[in-house]
Amino acid sequence: MSESRRFLPIAERIVWVGFMMFFLIIAMIYIFRGMGLERDLQDAQAEALALQMQLFQRESVEVIDDAIIGLTREQERRLQRLGLRNPAAQLRDDLSIHADLIAGAGSDWRFVEHDIHILSDRWILAGVTDGRQSSQVLLAFDVAFGRIQWQMLDTAFDR
Repeated sequence: MSESRRFLPIAERIVWVGFMMFFLIIAMIYIFRGMGLERDLQDAQAEALALQMQLFQRESVEVIDDAIIGLTREQERRLQRLGLRNPAAQLRDDLSIHADLIAGAGSDWRFVEHDIHILSDRWILAGVTDGRQSSQVLLAFDVAFGRIQWQMLDTAFDR
């Protein structure tokens, strides 16, 4: 028995060293995992910053080109098939003589010729004035057999 007692402290030390190694390995795993998470967090923050910078650049870009309005070639051909030889000019001319379309036409309301904008083959936005006030009128039109039928959709008087 004396030999087994002599071997017992060595066995206890081996067990204690084994437990210490086990805990040390577990601690190292958590430390390295934490470092990896920190690195992932830094990468995510850098990516978020880069995306914010791109968004800022896109928001700060000024719109240089005006919106394209007017008749496309296809729309112009469609109106020509419906009886208008020169659709843009005929629409402007016909609208100019229809002051009765303007709300409050009891006074001298008239369309402002340089402020008539053909939006598409169905709508026109036109400026109107009576000399004192001005407004914009949104109109819909339909063409049949060369005749233009107008309908006022909305108006916005300047105050």
